[in-house]
Amino acid sequence: MGKNIERRQFLRIAAGAAIATGASAALVGCGTGGGKGGSSGSDSEQVLGWTEINFEHDVDVCVVGAGGSGLPAAYNAATAGCNTLCIEKQSTYGGDAANSANTWWVPYASVTADLRPGEESPLQDQIDSVDKSYEPGTELNALNKKWYEYVDKWMSILTYDMNAQWQESVPCVYKGCYWPEGGIGQGQKFWANVQQHVESAGVKFVYNMKADTFIVNAEGNVVGLRCYDTANERWVDIKSKAFILATGGFAANQDMVAEYYPELVTVGCVTTEAMGEGIQLGQSVGGSLLGMSGEVNCNPHLECIHVSQSIGRSISILPNGHRFHNESRVHMGPTNCIAAGFWEWWVIFDDDILNGPSALNVEKTEQYRVTGNTVEELAAAMNMPASVVQIGFDEYNAVCDAGVDEAFGRTFKLEKLEPPYYAMKLSPRRYKTAGGLRVDVSGQVLNESGDPVAGIFACGCTGGTTDIPPAGASGLIAGEGAAAYVKSLS
Repeated sequence: MGKNIERRQFLRIAAGAAIATGASAALVGCGTGGGKGGSSGSDSEQVLGWTEINFEHDVDVCVVGAGGSGLPAAYNAATAGCNTLCIEKQSTYGGDAANSANTWWVPYASVTADLRPGEESPLQDQIDSVDKSYEPGTELNALNKKWYEYVDKWMSILTYDMNAQWQESVPCVYKGCYWPEGGIGQGQKFWANVQQHVESAGVKFVYNMKADTFIVNAEGNVVGLRCYDTANERWVDIKSKAFILATGGFAANQDMVAEYYPELVTVGCVTTEAMGEGIQLGQSVGGSLLGMSGEVNCNPHLECIHVSQSIGRSISILPNGHRFHNESRVHMGPTNCIAAGFWEWWVIFDDDILNGPSALNVEKTEQYRVTGNTVEELAAAMNMPASVVQIGFDEYNAVCDAGVDEAFGRTFKLEKLEPPYYAMKLSPRRYKTAGGLRVDVSGQVLNESGDPVAGIFACGCTGGTTDIPPAGASGLIAGEGAAAYVKSLS
């Protein structure tokens, strides 16, 4: 029934037991002892320590996770006419997306022609480009093409239906790039607006609700989900015709990282919530995996400066003083740092970034940054030899003078830094994973034979995406697919 079942991930409702809101049923199988309460009084076998099944919610679609994929999944399910419940283990919505840099690189989305004239590119060209990364005819090829198609739809919904406020276009190495109003890292207001529109579409939200175990009937079909209400310390059972798993990836699950990314086991993690529980839930009812161990990059432990490097002047140097990546392609920083054999690096910048379009985000760096009016003063504040810091300045200044970065290919803002200088020390962290539950182009989870698992859908990192735009796209797909599945039952 899956590969990570040290604790039982599913319950069975005894044959003949009622499956209705408020009805109780005996539990059959090996329990974890995690439930509260005693015997149900039934003559059927029971799991000691587990409460009897008592459905408090009875819905068409239950979305597990209220982040960057769960919200659009719930929205599409609700607008298709489904009674939709969205549960979230944290105390609020947004997931990891709400606290990230919130970079949307979507030149191929149709809204770009309206909002970023001259930065747009054809959607079909982006779809066709998938053939270069994934062999035509494969599942990953089909999925990625579908995700690009639905990124276009998600951007239109956000912009025209939800009135999402985007920052005005700023000079950037990435054309067709969007950040929320206020700039890099200002996602809280953005996701609050999304949640409000999803709720207005009829979705009910319940927070502090951690999904634990699928409830399965005598025929082996999933009919419910047992959750733990962490705020009130009690078990809650949810009955639903379809479930959408949108709990994120597994970057914070050390056991899963050891299995699929052993090279990153000793690298710290920037998130504490990406525990892979949605993936494990899907596996517990027969779901298989796809794309695990795919290539991912790392992040710095602080996101408040590195993405800002893509729109401003900066130098990245290792402890030996040397540049080691294209500062405009920021995610190569932590990855190249590790590859060079180091576990920390310095970002040096000036007022072009401090007072630039991402000023609100850079304000967060104040407690972490040091400053100096000369290289010597800056080096002293960094507790580094001035001769070592000077190496980085000399290398970068030579590139600016030549107008060509032969070492790393930087072409954007080849301009020398001007005093005062600022510096921040960063260290690599893992923050996302590739792969997840194997799904079809409707978002439905597939078993090892490629057959759909009845009523179970997945999206976002749980369903194999790695970035915010395709996560939202896969959410739309799963919401649409779940709604169609529910309608097929009637």
